[in-house]
Amino acid sequence: KFSRDDEREADQLGLRFLTQAGYEPEAMMRTFERMLKKMRLSGSSTPPAYMLTHPGLNERIGSIQDLAKRFQAQPPLAQQDPEALARVKMLLSTKYAPNPEQSSVVGRADQELDCLQLLGKAMALARLNRMSQAEHSWQKALACNGDHPLWLREAGWFAFQSGEYRKAEKLLDQALNKDQNDYLARYYQARVLAETGSRAKAVENLNRVLKSVPEDGQVHQTLGRIVGQSGDHFLGYLHLAYAKMYAHDLKEADRYLQQARDLAQTPAQKGKVQKLEEEYSRRKEIL
Repeated sequence: KFSRDDEREADQLGLRFLTQAGYEPEAMMRTFERMLKKMRLSGSSTPPAYMLTHPGLNERIGSIQDLAKRFQAQPPLAQQDPEALARVKMLLSTKYAPNPEQSSVVGRADQELDCLQLLGKAMALARLNRMSQAEHSWQKALACNGDHPLWLREAGWFAFQSGEYRKAEKLLDQALNKDQNDYLARYYQARVLAETGSRAKAVENLNRVLKSVPEDGQVHQTLGRIVGQSGDHFLGYLHLAYAKMYAHDLKEADRYLQQARDLAQTPAQKGKVQKLEEEYSRRKEIL
């Protein structure tokens, strides 16, 4: 059951996401107005089932009207970078596809492909563990568009997977020089730094990544492993508990939480445990 405060927070978040996507903030207000109009036309004071998740429309319309004055629509990504959607589609059909062998670029000759298709082919071949072929396609992809941060980032990750840590570090440094906000490149760089003995820098990078994606279980898992290996077992167990919690494995999360709780000695450590316990309890109620 949601309170009015929960609804107000949801409206504020909704407005933020809408405006960041390029939509006018007034769009949400107009949507609620249409919902209210339909409810009145139905001749019933009780809203239909599909509106029950939006109680108090009159009050919320006024609240949203006030909030809308604080938000400005931002240009959609497609206007800022017309080729962004094509890159996303290529990533989804190759790097993140459940069956990358089905990608249309895999069976085609390199000379038939443009720069983005070469990138996709290289990522798909790496996913299929056809490393020598992937290496060849990566050379072609970098020769075609080697100044783009996405090409540099993914080539750096491939180099890491191939055990070429120095090459990976160089490529990922170049990617981050071009896009400091690429948290995935920073995560990959942290993985390289950990493998090459620079654990302190790896931890620093991972903490920066968590500011962008605080609920990413994989980042917490990696950070927990690194700090644990460095001797901070309390913090290691704490991050492993977060990792399992965000992966919805509450049984394992509880196990790591108990280990962190047993090691907590300072007020700061006990405060971190308490913060995790509170979030764990909230999620346990939901799940």
